Amino acid sequence: MLSSFSNPSKIPNLSTVKRNISDFKKFNPPAEKVIDLELTYVTSLAEFLESFDGPDSYYKSLLSVTNTLALNCMQANLSLTGPQTEQLKVVLDLLLEYGWEPEYYVFDVLDLPYEQLWY
Repeated sequence: MLSSFSNPSKIPNLSTVKRNISDFKKFNPPAEKVIDLELTYVTSLAEFLESFDGPDSYYKSLLSVTNTLALNCMQANLSLTGPQTEQLKVVLDLLLEYGWEPEYYVFDVLDLPYEQLWY
């Protein structure tokens, strides 16, 4: 991933961003829009973590929103596009690299065997 972050101080407060996602959901937008927003969030956060490494709270947030995104896909019976799948695989790889275990349904959404977790 190419990092768009030249300075870690430019990263917005994670709780504010997550609250904005929650506020957006209150308007009952189409599931595709929520998934797009969550994917943007996890991709941006993963880019930051690849460049600067962050505290555990950042990885917990990345894991939480990644799990939620996958669950939303399953509940809405939506498949990710090719580029979206690739973006989420990069996020998954980062989580696994640092020892963060996503829920099994993240693997289901990506059509990957859950056993990949143990490689």
